[in-house]
Amino acid sequence: MPRTSPDSFPPAVRHLREAAPSLSPFLATTLALLSEVARGSGQQVASTGEGAGAAGGTQWGPYLATLPDGCPDCLLNWTAEEKKELEGTALEEQGPEPAADVFRRHAAPLLAERPDLWPGLQPAQQRQEAPGSTGAEGGEDAGLAAFVRAASLVQSRAFHLEAENWVSGAKEIAQLSSGGTQVFLLPGIDMINHSHNPDRRNARLERINLAQAQPLLDEAAAAGEGGEAATRPAEAYFVMRADKPIPAGTEVLHTYGDLSDAQLLQTYGFLDSEDDFRQQHPGGEEAAAGSGGGCYRNPHNAALVPWAAVEGVCSGLLRSMDQAPPAAVKKAKREFLASAGVLQPAAPADTQFVLLAREPLPGELLTAVQVLLMTKEEFQELRREFGGGAAAAAGGQPAGSPGAGRAKKVSKGSGVAKDAEPAPAPGAAGSGSGAAPAAPAPKLALGTSLLEEDEDFAEMVCIACLQILESCLERYPGSAKDDVRLLRSAECTGRKRLAVRVRVGERDVLHLAKKAVVELMRKLRDGEAGDKDDGEGDEDGSSASEDEEQGIEEKAQAGSAGKRGAAASGAAPAGQRSAKRRRRGLGAQASEGAEDEAGGDGGEEQDDDGLLMGSDDSQGVGYGAEDYDDGIGEAHDRGGAHPAPKD
Repeated sequence: MPRTSPDSFPPAVRHLREAAPSLSPFLATTLALLSEVARGSGQQVASTGEGAGAAGGTQWGPYLATLPDGCPDCLLNWTAEEKKELEGTALEEQGPEPAADVFRRHAAPLLAERPDLWPGLQPAQQRQEAPGSTGAEGGEDAGLAAFVRAASLVQSRAFHLEAENWVSGAKEIAQLSSGGTQVFLLPGIDMINHSHNPDRRNARLERINLAQAQPLLDEAAAAGEGGEAATRPAEAYFVMRADKPIPAGTEVLHTYGDLSDAQLLQTYGFLDSEDDFRQQHPGGEEAAAGSGGGCYRNPHNAALVPWAAVEGVCSGLLRSMDQAPPAAVKKAKREFLASAGVLQPAAPADTQFVLLAREPLPGELLTAVQVLLMTKEEFQELRREFGGGAAAAAGGQPAGSPGAGRAKKVSKGSGVAKDAEPAPAPGAAGSGSGAAPAAPAPKLALGTSLLEEDEDFAEMVCIACLQILESCLERYPGSAKDDVRLLRSAECTGRKRLAVRVRVGERDVLHLAKKAVVELMRKLRDGEAGDKDDGEGDEDGSSASEDEEQGIEEKAQAGSAGKRGAAASGAAPAGQRSAKRRRRGLGAQASEGAEDEAGGDGGEEQDDDGLLMGSDDSQGVGYGAEDYDDGIGEAHDRGGAHPAPKD
């Protein structure tokens, strides 16, 4: 129950609100929990959780006593050796260990400043109280060990929703509709487990505001059942509602969101049951790559494709054709893609494209590859067309005007992700208060129009995509067959098994993406590319044959660019191919009748959920994403019922 009276907050919360109001909700909640545990137990809390249940000195004692003594299996608690199994995955760590880095930069100064609020957790004091004791594995101090445990508990048990955080008092969001998440620990409700399987789920979480809850509270108070909760100041209440009759003895299950295996493991330290979504293979033959290892497949899995891999493959392909672009052209293309919403604007080179099991070939990746493989003349033409549309949008024309679209917000670690509020158009800064609001920034989406018009260019783009995907598959340790054998081995248990399942799931998505590229090439050859959405299969289940797929992949591995290489080195005029494209433009939405199309694209993109950011379809009770520089405690959806997955 979120409370609104600061006077009733614990001492650590009041201190954090005054001394560190800019802390992220996750970090503030972690420090508040850490204070309650430390003050309640009267002793330092080591990584084993010793003393966690002895919380008699705090009003939250009964809740703290229910918290597990052992640390959950979320990644905060994995050793460096265990994390090696995650190399190549979305969970591979880059840079310093996140928990230790955040503790030293943000938490340790606060703990040292107020030892009365976090007793026994200061390194110097710890050395005096227990000489010779390191307090934690690896020689780390007791404060870090206790912080990691508290952070893992918040990460694995907290609910995120759009509201003012009761700990930090932060008001990062003026309106709930503008996005943003806050962290809440919900005793009792946090004991209910998650399932991806819609047939097994039977409950959903709801947030009820005070106006809605008051009649229920009055009724409970009149019946003598409300107790202190009926009069305690609050802004909202949380309830877990049954979606259907639940027989006695049946486990209550809800969903934390449409989360990938990597998301589940990072945050909660578990993966869904291997019995859910089990795939049967007739004849008992060994499962091929891309089939989920023949035993388990999470329909919400995802894989990351880094921009460096995309740019590297495309540059190498052009170099093999003696068409290597100058450094200035490469930089111009990267900056253009960032301004066009295809790459993240703040650090374009750090962009990671998100490939979903349900959408293995995203339009952003296809657009980026096409731009990188364009000649200098083609790129200049595209920039003129798209730049003209952007200028028109900045001039205050309707959203459906040339080049209109929506900019994409890139969440930490997730690449191109969910649509955000559009950024102000260039030149809009400093305008008077009476000025008309700026039009949405344009977003580039080339689709397959250029590929349909130029067979050689289409082949080159598809080959580049296959090489990019193959380079991503090579980053994992071992092979797909090795991982399948490990999953079938009874000796593969614990955290190693969790890591193998993450690798199998990501490899599965990358293989699905390769099949989508081959299918796209087949449709382009047969003239069907414009008939269906990218990646959508035929109704009768037909697709590119295995021989055709193998032939295309062999050509990709050989680095061949097909006929386009010969055409580019021939005597054809430099602008001949691009002249053919000018009939429909190079991809910028330049027709005045494109209002409906532009608006439709913007709406559809809101379903593009990036990795480590779950879908937000739970009526405001769910995980969203905020760009807090914690490095830990990523936010995910957790709440209402989700539709049945579609493989």
